[in-house]
Amino acid sequence: MFFGQDLVKSKVEFSSLDDNEELNIAYGADDKFMFGAGVSIESVIINNKNRKLKFHIFTDDISAENAERLSLICKNNKTAINIYNVNAESIKTLPSNKAWNHAIYFRLMIADYFHRKANRVLYLDSDVFCSGDIGDLIDLDISGHTVAAVNDPSTKHIIKTDELFCTSFAEKGYFNSGVMLINIDEWNKCSITEKSMKILINDCALNALTYYDQDAINVATCGSVLFIDNTFNYIIDLNYKYKYD
Repeated sequence: MFFGQDLVKSKVEFSSLDDNEELNIAYGADDKFMFGAGVSIESVIINNKNRKLKFHIFTDDISAENAERLSLICKNNKTAINIYNVNAESIKTLPSNKAWNHAIYFRLMIADYFHRKANRVLYLDSDVFCSGDIGDLIDLDISGHTVAAVNDPSTKHIIKTDELFCTSFAEKGYFNSGVMLINIDEWNKCSITEKSMKILINDCALNALTYYDQDAINVATCGSVLFIDNTFNYIIDLNYKYKYD
């Protein structure tokens, strides 16, 4: 484990589940993205009413108002939501820009936290909206793979990444990290978090990284990814689709 036992500073649990969960679903978000995470959670629940799902939000910033909104989701549905206040000091020095702050690296903490607590975790970005049954992901055989994910077609930058890291993404594939079904045991056995962090703190490597966390995870997992149908991470470019500001 890269982040160690002091990763979680405090934890808040809301639950109306009667039985053990079928799947753990995790988000990493700061307070600005908590509304999106809440909408995403509701969309999963609405389309999977008969499934026992447990949601986990990793954050270092959540308002009392947003925490109350999340608790209401549990009161209105048979589900559970855990909020983890994490120690984020170690990721605040990693690469960021105006669009992406340190919260993009919460996803690296998730597999660490669930080591020996769960076999698999579905990670979702806060802008992911679920429009159907996720039963296929619950039943998907991911043995021998670190992660199951969808190929990302917008990868013009992978040529320089391949040159630096000898990853051959053009042949092996490059995935979008907004939806990842993580094999917790395999991820930790292959030290994916540690490998990703080493890339992110390497000044020589930064010139080859366009999507910081996503690129680092792709390099670390290259060759161990199970690519699945793009139904499970269908990306809509709203600017292109509607041509409005």
